[in-house]
Amino acid sequence: MGKLTYNTRLVFQSDTDKQKLILMLEKQRFAWNECSKVKFNIPTNSIVLLHGQFYTKFRQSQPEIPSQVVISAEQSVLSAYRSIKSNKRKLDNPPEKKKLSIRLDKRTYSYKNGIFSIISLEKRIKCSPYIYPKLQELISKYRFCDPLLFEKNGEVWICLTFDIPEILSRNKSCIGVDLGICNFAATSEGNLYQDKQFNGRKRKLRFNKRKLQSKSKTSKSARRKLKKLKRKERNINQDFSHHLANKIISDTKADTIVLENLKSIKVKKHK
Repeated sequence: MGKLTYNTRLVFQSDTDKQKLILMLEKQRFAWNECSKVKFNIPTNSIVLLHGQFYTKFRQSQPEIPSQVVISAEQSVLSAYRSIKSNKRKLDNPPEKKKLSIRLDKRTYSYKNGIFSIISLEKRIKCSPYIYPKLQELISKYRFCDPLLFEKNGEVWICLTFDIPEILSRNKSCIGVDLGICNFAATSEGNLYQDKQFNGRKRKLRFNKRKLQSKSKTSKSARRKLKKLKRKERNINQDFSHHLANKIISDTKADTIVLENLKSIKVKKHK
């Protein structure tokens, strides 16, 4: 299943409705920033802890903001902190949201007969997407999942993500790839891929690692150099793997590539 996104401008019945929706986005941004301050002092990415420390107090101070908007802000904050953690970034201050946007779900919007009904600070706002021929084709053929509502240059836009099923080729052809050490890959079409210079460079890196490992217990500089060498080796291996994969793809016309599974091939046995 593939994904295809399409952005389109929303058309409102009146300019008042558009301003009400923009006001809701501003309130959601305010809730996001306040929630980020609370999450900054919580060490774990737990929605239970975040909701318990933030939701009730914020709703008491800002009763005009619907609960669905507050919960959406909590989920968005938690997702942002998870991304920051996976990217190994260190935070000195709580992240701050500057743009106006909200990820809609079944609690905050509905779509029927070409009309969106979107939550606001009062009653729901009815609006319709500006239909282009390509967008009309996508809506008629595929379903879209939770859209993203955002403001741009004073206009309200919506980003629709469609689930596009993969189309399988009628002329099915397959190629098998065996992985190795001297020959990094051997295909069923008879192609061998090897690089003696890469092997020599790898042996040199491992030799230098062994020398540094013997000194790392007593030398701080040796530990620092060993860490740098490990990072260098990891980057070299990753770069070579990308080039090898691109070379295999460019040398074949097959629709499907089958690789052997080498997981747990070196199982350690004690005694």
